[in-house]
Amino acid sequence: MDEGLCLRLEAHKKLLKTNGRAVTPDEFSQRFGLRTSPAAAIERAHYFMEWTPEGPRGQFAPEHFTVSEVQISALGYMKKMEAGILANHKPGEYRWYGAMQREEQDEQGSIFRLRVDQGANLEVQVRLGDLLEGSYDAILNSANETLEGPLFPYFPIGAECESGDVYYQEDVVDGRIHCAGGPTLSRLCRKLPELPPSDDPEAPFPSAYTQRCEIGGARLTEVPGESELAAHCRYVVHAVAPIWAGDLDPYEQERRLRLLTKAYVSAFQVSAAAACPVQSLCSSLLGAGAKQFPVDLAARCAVEAVLSGSLGPLERLVFIDKRPQCVEHLAKEFSKVLET
Repeated sequence: MDEGLCLRLEAHKKLLKTNGRAVTPDEFSQRFGLRTSPAAAIERAHYFMEWTPEGPRGQFAPEHFTVSEVQISALGYMKKMEAGILANHKPGEYRWYGAMQREEQDEQGSIFRLRVDQGANLEVQVRLGDLLEGSYDAILNSANETLEGPLFPYFPIGAECESGDVYYQEDVVDGRIHCAGGPTLSRLCRKLPELPPSDDPEAPFPSAYTQRCEIGGARLTEVPGESELAAHCRYVVHAVAPIWAGDLDPYEQERRLRLLTKAYVSAFQVSAAAACPVQSLCSSLLGAGAKQFPVDLAARCAVEAVLSGSLGPLERLVFIDKRPQCVEHLAKEFSKVLET
């Protein structure tokens, strides 16, 4: 395990332009109807944009405005931010620039601090432990498309099945969360809007099963107050990761890596839209269990999602997993950011 790490980044937008002229933060806030302070308006724009070589894309761009220059100020070090992560996904390549340093040690795992616009501060913890030990505003559940919990045991995908390799309900996060949430959580999930039946013959679930969330998407439910789960969180964010199955060609590998990153980003976005602000979120390493993603690739997607800037009001993000290899790879991937 690496030493505990404290990572601080400060991002400042140098110039916002719309229709060829600079706009003030007040104009920006009014233009997009943001009922917030000018500083928070600029910060929020950062959160909800996806960067490409041609400029930003997302909730506010490019038809409304462009950002002509973005700089990272971290510990006195300045560099321009180039293209962003989601638009140019290549495993192991991060396009987030800044100077970072080791500042502290933590015996239980690694701690990272990500500082963005106007002093907003995100603490990212990487821990070895149990997802249902602590208390958070929300827990991220690695769900399937039905959102009803495991419908049957999960067998390893793309390999011969040995009896000892079967994942039962109590072996996977989805099963444990539904057990802790009780029948009321299942009823809340079944009330979510249904998706049209899939015509894809390779879809993991046939059309006979009701699907409520697309792969790469996320949905949010409240936690029943009478359930065991209520001691740990107020909300459950159900995110659907893709399956890493068999021999995939490079294009399909790339597509599924993007979907895994998107599952995290979708989870951050639905958390930001919750009735009560989600300031602390706990997650295991999505995709690295029954979905059979290689642990190193799953960890890279998690880090890329964190660095994508789609975190909303989050102040504390905790990755906690019982598997040492998952924790080690997450710490390793965050450490790579220190070296860029």
